[in-house]
Amino acid sequence: MKNKLKFGMMAIAGAILTATGSQAQDWKPEQPVRMIVAFAPGGPVDLVGREIAQRLGEYLDQTVIVENMGGAGGIIGAQHVAQADPDGQTIFFAAAGNVVIRPLVDNNTDIAKQLRSVGLVSKSPHAMVVRDGLDVQTVEELIAYAKAHPGELNFGSAGTGAAAHLGFEMFKQATGVEIEHIPYKGSAPAIVDLAAGAVDMSLSSIPSLTAMLEAGKIRMIALTDEAPTDMGVPKVSDTVEGYAYSTWYGVMAPAETAGNIVETLNKGLAFAVSDKALAERLAKMGAKLGHSTPEEMEAFFEQEVTRWDAVIEASGIRN
Repeated sequence: MKNKLKFGMMAIAGAILTATGSQAQDWKPEQPVRMIVAFAPGGPVDLVGREIAQRLGEYLDQTVIVENMGGAGGIIGAQHVAQADPDGQTIFFAAAGNVVIRPLVDNNTDIAKQLRSVGLVSKSPHAMVVRDGLDVQTVEELIAYAKAHPGELNFGSAGTGAAAHLGFEMFKQATGVEIEHIPYKGSAPAIVDLAAGAVDMSLSSIPSLTAMLEAGKIRMIALTDEAPTDMGVPKVSDTVEGYAYSTWYGVMAPAETAGNIVETLNKGLAFAVSDKALAERLAKMGAKLGHSTPEEMEAFFEQEVTRWDAVIEASGIRN
């Protein structure tokens, strides 16, 4: 990646400099800012979004209110922000799934053109987990087992086009294994069935797996990218060269939002991620804080579109 994004303690140090480099603000919200989260309360997107909203509000000296607006895989919330007045009063807490993956699966990428990048704030790897009764301990053993038993293994995901689904499609394309997809209506029922032995494996966020891992009902064999703390688990890329993905979160605004508003919001995000206590809390959720300029986020966004578009095209799941 040409625009190497910084996450972790180096990013926090850089964010402090960004946030404090200029005390003057060209824009100040006149009323509470609405941050739209396109998923239900209590999930990882909502939890991280609320933490960022609180700190952003401190920087702006104005309340940032989180509004949950789910539906259509996050598209409804994104469309709401895209159609809002470009005055900085309505912003979007974006995730890879609702601004990159879902639009590509639905062959409706216009929504991304109606939003403007403000800045990235965090990324999180998924964990590759298998049911306790499956006799594999590593990614290498999983590949060998799948090739010895073609078509016998399956994986559960939060649904067709979900990040975990595409993560396994990318894995299949990189390794040549045959693994059947079992779509669920959300990640929670997929993990419940994994623990019960009804499906063989899954990819999911670390917090969603903690209870089943501690109960010994599932086993983590790899991470899809670097974790914020050493979990003693290898990355998939240690076996499958070039394989890596993370879920990521950032802030976007209506496309016509003025540059001075975007600059102020970006400085607010830098202030938000400079909180070391927040970084420690989110690390326990598997999230690594970071900061980017709007331009870096836009370049990263384009790379994500290119990468996932190729996976979707090869897997034949585009609607």
